[in-house]
Amino acid sequence: MPAPEVIFLSGDLIFAGRVRAVCEAAELRFTFGTSLPQPGEDHPAEDVRWVILDLSTRGGIVNTLVPEARERFAGARVIAYAPHVHKSRLEAAREAGFDAVMTRGQFDSWLPQIGSV
Repeated sequence: MPAPEVIFLSGDLIFAGRVRAVCEAAELRFTFGTSLPQPGEDHPAEDVRWVILDLSTRGGIVNTLVPEARERFAGARVIAYAPHVHKSRLEAAREAGFDAVMTRGQFDSWLPQIGSV
């Protein structure tokens, strides 16, 4: 049985490395990309636990991501984060129905818990 998966949508390669390391330490599969993958052999729908959106680099998909994620990966929690100065992007994510919306600092603090939540 494959490990639970985290799909991380961002254009920030440096921060993605940190997220990948935390996920791997928690024995979670990590998928990095700029758009939501289709479920299938590489991404079994039942294994995807988290879909995380970096609003500072991928904010253009904020309005479409939640319905797409719910359709493709019904059991996944959908999270968005951005620097605290991006108030309008954070508010747009709240309005779009994300399960959690955090500042980047909040997300960074929460991240080590990802394997136990």
